[in-house]
Amino acid sequence: MIRGFAELKEGGTTLVVPKQSAESMGPATEPAFFNPRGRTVRDLAVLAFSAYCDGKPPGRMLDPLAGVGSKALRALVEGKGVDEAWVNDLNPSSMKAAALAARTNGVSSMLRTSVMEAHSFLESAAKKGSRSDIIDIDPFGSPTGYVEPALRALKDGGLISVTATDTAPLNGLYRNVSFRKYFGFGLRTDYSREVGLRLLCGMVVRRAMSLDSVARPVFVHSDQHYMRAYLLFERSAGAANAAVAEFGYISHCFSCGHRESGGEPKPRCAGCGSRMHAAGPLWLGRVFESGLVKGMARHALTPWLARHGKLLALCASEKVHVPYYFRLPDIADGMGVPSGSPARVAESLRETGFSAEVCPLDPQGVRTDAGIVEVKRALGPA
Repeated sequence: MIRGFAELKEGGTTLVVPKQSAESMGPATEPAFFNPRGRTVRDLAVLAFSAYCDGKPPGRMLDPLAGVGSKALRALVEGKGVDEAWVNDLNPSSMKAAALAARTNGVSSMLRTSVMEAHSFLESAAKKGSRSDIIDIDPFGSPTGYVEPALRALKDGGLISVTATDTAPLNGLYRNVSFRKYFGFGLRTDYSREVGLRLLCGMVVRRAMSLDSVARPVFVHSDQHYMRAYLLFERSAGAANAAVAEFGYISHCFSCGHRESGGEPKPRCAGCGSRMHAAGPLWLGRVFESGLVKGMARHALTPWLARHGKLLALCASEKVHVPYYFRLPDIADGMGVPSGSPARVAESLRETGFSAEVCPLDPQGVRTDAGIVEVKRALGPA
């Protein structure tokens, strides 16, 4: 064993991680970075990569900010379809840990390591003929500076997964920072999680557009202090032009709770006439592709992956395509009534002619084309 490291079993894979992480399950930065609390990210990555590879020849995964290589190792050991992974980190100890874990799991021949600055690594991987099927971008903070180099190193038809941990600007704080990094303003609302994910997706789509290409979101999720998006990449200027129409704004009234979306921000609330506040421009199109998400559910065969089945079922069955939701506890608190079951409230809205369902991004949220007045009525009298 390498000094300062220990083995940690995660899912069906043995990882080599800093002792602090193995013994206390706390995040560590020395002698390498590893966060045990990111297990959900890694679980869902195994499923997403496997689903993407369904029906395709075995593919290559690239991770330019790999840490101890945990995501790539789990994809090789537990996933289906990834038969080669190139992992990179500027910390030599991280790559030693990744190589040792590969030997322990019997996948040494499938793992290639390097110690380079991430941008240089991506540049070296961007040559025609050596591009990869899957590229994962998971930095500390904002991923925006890595996305365009990653897209250049991605095959036409490839999958990019992107993580943002700078959730404060994405959630509506530091609006100027949000605009600088994600090309749009956030908004601090009860559905800030959705706004942030759509800003993240919009940033990746715009980076792709600059390359006469398009990146289409196929799966997103958020937990703790991260937001994560998976997008399919296509080299097509025509598709990039068409995707422009899927950008716009979410306008929100802080006086009555009314919200709506469209190509331009709304200056005044249609419900009470108050001034509206806007988030965007951001991605207004779909963020779940049912085929890929159903594929993820099919690959969730082990107990540690099957625990994500409920989330995947909600994502795969989503039919209401409005880019926001109503978080019931926040609305109920303002009314002075019990929050009620999201499933019951959604059913009540459907009975009155609206489309409504429990939101996959928030278990306490309802996604519906109804307005705030109808949602309050479904919650019950004040």
